[in-house]
Amino acid sequence: MTHILIKNIELLFGNQVVHIGDVFTDVYTAVHDNIDTYMTPDEDGYAHVILKDCIFYSIAMHCTLYFNKGVLDEIDMDIDWQNNKNITRSLGIDRATKLIADKNHTALRKYGFEIFNVDKSSTDYYADELVIMTAIMKGNDNYGIKIRKSRIEDKLKYAESKGYAFATKYLIDNKLKVGYMYKEEPDNQQDSGWRFFTGDEDDNYINNPENIGLYSVRTIAEIDLRIIPFLNQKPPFSYNFRHPE
Repeated sequence: MTHILIKNIELLFGNQVVHIGDVFTDVYTAVHDNIDTYMTPDEDGYAHVILKDCIFYSIAMHCTLYFNKGVLDEIDMDIDWQNNKNITRSLGIDRATKLIADKNHTALRKYGFEIFNVDKSSTDYYADELVIMTAIMKGNDNYGIKIRKSRIEDKLKYAESKGYAFATKYLIDNKLKVGYMYKEEPDNQQDSGWRFFTGDEDDNYINNPENIGLYSVRTIAEIDLRIIPFLNQKPPFSYNFRHPE
């Protein structure tokens, strides 16, 4: 029986530590005792390892490790309904994600994890380095959890989930890097509270309402991905990229 946990952005398979990005041979050695079947990397580095009898936060799961270019790229898990007699299909994924949060509260907060909704069928945990994706599969008949390193689109979806922000048109129109950003109490539910500037705008420019626009936080993140690790900060908060503390 393999117990899988997430701790400090590391994946624990029993007492063995595995990271997204580890090479096939290292992962194979770490989980060897619990392998059901596997395929070694082909000429393009694609491979997979299927584990037997996995427990993910007290929930029985079917677990497959996928490799791309010879390194661990993604972990896919589906709930094993036959061995989860007390978990209904409607509660299974909610219970799994709650257990992740409850057992990793400090680590998740430390590394910037935050729950956000991608769409009606998915609730994801996002950090700058890792994404834990939970999804209701087609027909609401199955539940799955994916664990993988965050990609640019993950970062942009996370930014999009934050709503809207005010930014100078000088920044947006010229697609310039953010020099200064601050967060205040939001004006409404759609307002993220974030305000973005290049740092070159003077007071006369900023004080003219015609020079300020309302944009999706994603729009600003598409210009400057550096803002994303800061987005879960609570107000009041400010950061100067030109003069970081």
